[in-house]
Amino acid sequence: MEVLEFIYSEDYEKEYYIVKAKSIEIEESIDIPYSYDIEGIVNIPSTYRGLPVSVIDSFYNCNKLTSITIPNSITLICSGAFAECSSLLSFNVIPSNENYSSFDGVLYSKDFTALIRYPEGKQDSSFVIPDDCLSINDDAFFNCLFLKSIIISGNVSTIGDRAFSFCSSLESVTIGNSLVSIEDCAFEGCSSLKSITIGTGLISIGARAFSFCSSLTSITFEGTIENWNIISKGDLWNEFIQTDVIHCIDGDVKESQLDYLPKQFTNRKL
Repeated sequence: MEVLEFIYSEDYEKEYYIVKAKSIEIEESIDIPYSYDIEGIVNIPSTYRGLPVSVIDSFYNCNKLTSITIPNSITLICSGAFAECSSLLSFNVIPSNENYSSFDGVLYSKDFTALIRYPEGKQDSSFVIPDDCLSINDDAFFNCLFLKSIIISGNVSTIGDRAFSFCSSLESVTIGNSLVSIEDCAFEGCSSLKSITIGTGLISIGARAFSFCSSLTSITFEGTIENWNIISKGDLWNEFIQTDVIHCIDGDVKESQLDYLPKQFTNRKL
């Protein structure tokens, strides 16, 4: 039995994907490379050569891609899919898809409890995570250069690895009290981020979570100093930021392990 995981079109002027035809019996697979020059609106078909198209893990660095339509056959979209597609404005999921949904161009799980991917080229300056959302997936906002502010609803419990990495225009983030975990590199390289407010539910901050946030001067934690001190913090979580003070409701606490970014490097481009 063969199943198609990725799709490839022989029409070289229109659509380029990857085909992965897998033989379950002999556990072999073949990849056919796709072109980075794919552009405009792409509609992924639900079948190819009579086989279902079920998994997407491609379209990396397709800078001319503007919109993609996802058919009802897709059961898995890998976290690296659509990375660095700087012109991508919208995801459009066929309503009959049982695994994914889209709203206002943003890709979600079917029940909207997970935000899968925000289109990198979307030019809105602010975004409010919907109340139904419980998690922000790995790489969800990676390299979204237009966003300046994010409000993360009170129901979100997890911000995934690299979720907001290199959102270089992002200036402020407000996080609700339900957030339990900020994963590794979640805000790494957000060089314009000036302030962040964190709710009381936080249990862990991953390694390099705010590394190279070279403008970050204000971190507010809405709990007590005692609450802050018991939060698990990964290696270099606050590497090269501009403050070692955490503002808590009952006073300030200093993070002695912080490595300062010297002022002459605060405008350094990563």
